[in-house]
Amino acid sequence: MLDNECYQWYHLAMTSAELKALRAKLDLTQTELAQKIGVARNTITRWEIGLRHIPEPITRLLQHIAKEVKEGQKSKKTRKP
Repeated sequence: MLDNECYQWYHLAMTSAELKALRAKLDLTQTELAQKIGVARNTITRWEIGLRHIPEPITRLLQHIAKEVKEGQKSKKTRKP
């Protein structure tokens, strides 16, 4: 029997609402986000309105981008002029 916790990383899922919220948090337009991850703008639209499933590799990429942005914001706050 496989330990499900070992394989949780593989089953990442992002809902359309989560994608929309993340894009808003990153302050990106659909076009800007599409360019960052290498897809067409209408693909972002389809994901956000729930017409298409967001692939797991895209979910991982988006989480990585969000983490980088968050770390960048932290480093800006800790820098002293």
